[in-house]
Amino acid sequence: MKPLSEINTLLHDAKNIVITTHQSPDADALGSSLGLQQYLQTQGHQVTVISSTDFPDFLTWMHGALDILIFEKNEEATLAALHAADILFCLDFNNLSRTKSFAT
Repeated sequence: MKPLSEINTLLHDAKNIVITTHQSPDADALGSSLGLQQYLQTQGHQVTVISSTDFPDFLTWMHGALDILIFEKNEEATLAALHAADILFCLDFNNLSRTKSFAT
């Protein structure tokens, strides 16, 4: 884990970035992930949001929600995105076990 002060340096050049959150994400987990994705995209980064499990249909109104990769539904694509990532942001959880099988 890098100190927060190093983020600007890390994000200076365009990067491939993955954002992930906890299993069965709720509105705040998806909202923070999609909000960060949108900001980083405006800065020229290629950003993929991955959830280990699906989320409720009533959250699909969020901009970008339909593009979220679901690990349990598409393991190959999510692992490819993860392996191509220069930076991984983990939002709205404090333990990797909260990502279910995606943590392995």
